[in-house]
Amino acid sequence: MKIKKTNNITFLRLRRNFTIPRLSEMTGIPVATLHRIESGGNLKIEKYRKIIAKALNCKPEDLDSVDLDMPTVPVIGESKFKSYVKLLPEDKRWGIDFVEGLPSSAQAVRIVGTQLVPYHGKNDILYFDGKPEKKEKLFLDKKCFVQLAKGNYLIAWVARSSQEGHYNLSPYGTTQVMVDQKVAKVHPILHTKSG
Repeated sequence: MKIKKTNNITFLRLRRNFTIPRLSEMTGIPVATLHRIESGGNLKIEKYRKIIAKALNCKPEDLDSVDLDMPTVPVIGESKFKSYVKLLPEDKRWGIDFVEGLPSSAQAVRIVGTQLVPYHGKNDILYFDGKPEKKEKLFLDKKCFVQLAKGNYLIAWVARSSQEGHYNLSPYGTTQVMVDQKVAKVHPILHTKSG
């Protein structure tokens, strides 16, 4: 009977928010070799086990453990164009490191490009509570993940408007101010992890 081996390297790499080139830089292992290791090719991992585990901040046995159980936060969307966020389909979502102090309902979005520099760099992760904040005083004058009443999602600074139930939004990456916007949900950004 053959024992099925598990390859957790991709999961652990994404969880740490590393690209393959970044992992290659950290370990000195060629990118092509890392691709073969992650894809489960016939390349033996034993030669690289300790150095990869050290870079991914895990135990060497975690790289192929069938019982790997590490707390993660789901990355539910990506910001690819200005501050607008595109939600990922369920099957394309992945987990990133859980950060102590965040609620168990935490979620995250990833900045894909450099469109939000100097506010955020490529691959930054923005963590927020998946439950929307209902108390206005806890999200006013803060950076938030916002769902507009129209259904769009964006990262914006939220300020009070002259109309009840509406807000002035200053999306990151632009000088534009969206005045008197009706919002469906507001989630203050609780933590940022640099990419």
